[in-house]
Amino acid sequence: MAPQQELTKTRPANYSVWHRYPTLPKWCYHTDGDWFEQRLCNGQLECVAYIETIELPASYSTKMKFAQYEYELWAHKYQLMKEIHRKMGIRCFVVRHTPDCGYFSVAEINNSGEQKAEVMDEFIYKHFIQGLEPSHPCTNCGNTSWQFYLDDKNECKSGWHCSRCNSTVAQFEFDIPFDEPLNIPFEERAQ
Repeated sequence: MAPQQELTKTRPANYSVWHRYPTLPKWCYHTDGDWFEQRLCNGQLECVAYIETIELPASYSTKMKFAQYEYELWAHKYQLMKEIHRKMGIRCFVVRHTPDCGYFSVAEINNSGEQKAEVMDEFIYKHFIQGLEPSHPCTNCGNTSWQFYLDDKNECKSGWHCSRCNSTVAQFEFDIPFDEPLNIPFEERAQ
């Protein structure tokens, strides 16, 4: 069950505190989720993964292999991730990390439960994040396996390419206007 008190105290918690008993009955649960990883595909943002993060003490940089067992995922977060995986069809991960984001313990959550975590340093984790691929099929050949190519600086800059026909389906764009307000009148959004 979700806690009845705000735990983090490090973020604006007004809504979180308001949403709890006695304002609302205890059966009105809410769970704060962390991150949806997205890619720009054919001009639209597409979710490719959901990531729940747990920040560990700095001392874990030398014992990341134990993080999965010593910092368990809360039951309500686990249920949320399984539901996201089932309903959205995207991959879900719990990522335990050191405060400096130098080390990561990454475990996938799927229908079988939480899988064994893989420990990664920052370099490997960056490539793991970059490697999360779109889930839609290639419009050219129907294939659902994508790949990206690294440049001479070991960075991925060209976009997603179909692993069968090599057509580019998702460009990497760096000045995406999605961080701006919609600027659409409410009347139009409500239709």
